[in-house]
Amino acid sequence: AVAGHLYPLYFGFKGGKGVATSAGMLLGVYPPAALLAIASWTLAFILTRTSSLASLISTPLILPLLAWQEPEALLPMSVLSVLIVWRHRSNLRSLLAGRERHF
Repeated sequence: AVAGHLYPLYFGFKGGKGVATSAGMLLGVYPPAALLAIASWTLAFILTRTSSLASLISTPLILPLLAWQEPEALLPMSVLSVLIVWRHRSNLRSLLAGRERHF
């Protein structure tokens, strides 16, 4: 589901960032990880007022740590984190340049 959202066939492999789809997938597969990831995203968003920064803080930092509780989930969560960071590379450039939109 997440790969299909990131790289949809019907839209020329140009899709979304995968954060919400990942949260929905986690909610079905491993609810404690999903709730903690959503809570960390919400906290990061409240503190920074920037959605992409909240995603970049919560996803690559939190998902692999949460997966540590379930060793078989460590590799898929790490791959998912790398994919999400990769899809946010334009946001990273904007953040570093000070041009990223804030709410």
